[in-house]
Amino acid sequence: MSDGRKKLILLTGGNVGLGLEACKAMCEEGHSVVATVRSDEKGELMMRWEEDHGYNILLENSELVE
Repeated sequence: MSDGRKKLILLTGGNVGLGLEACKAMCEEGHSVVATVRSDEKGELMMRWEEDHGYNILLENSELVE
């Protein structure tokens, strides 16, 4: 899937379901990922996973408030 160049990827919903699996796959290819989450608590598990694997993931809270 990759052309060999490392990329910075913005991924919405990167901490659950398909977004999490896409994040894992992109990190495995060596890319850096900015993943959005709706709450800091939802991102904690992902950050532990990132630390365990040494990937480059930045989480950003994207909760929309009216």
